[in-house]
Amino acid sequence: VVRVLMEKTIGGNVPMYGRIIFKTEAAVKLMLNGERLVKISIDHREMWMRKYIPRPTNVTA
Repeated sequence: VVRVLMEKTIGGNVPMYGRIIFKTEAAVKLMLNGERLVKISIDHREMWMRKYIPRPTNVTA
């Protein structure tokens, strides 16, 4: 794991999203095990994990 990023919240609210950045795509494939979406548990909290695929940007000239 290179970095874990979580949504910043105020008032003690629970973050609704975050990102885990892995060193290699192979680590992501290993975690997903061929599935598009998997449930993982970190510190007794259940989270859904999927591969981030950026949306294509429309560049108009």
